Amino acid sequence: GGVRDAAYGLGLAVVPMYESQRDGDWELILDDSDARVCFVSSPEIAARVAALRERLPGLRRVICFDAPD
Repeated sequence: GGVRDAAYGLGLAVVPMYESQRDGDWELILDDSDARVCFVSSPEIAARVAALRERLPGLRRVICFDAPD
């Protein structure tokens, strides 16, 4: 896909997470992958990830594809 190819072209890694996973699973994935940016599909998921940010000092941005203007 386009986003994945673009990420790889920039030397980035794509680490999938799924809506059905628990927030604790997401925290573990984001921490273990040393994620700097997390792309999410909805404002609801952005809020769930944002609630984890204080325990993820390396996570700099949460970017929502369907964020309101």
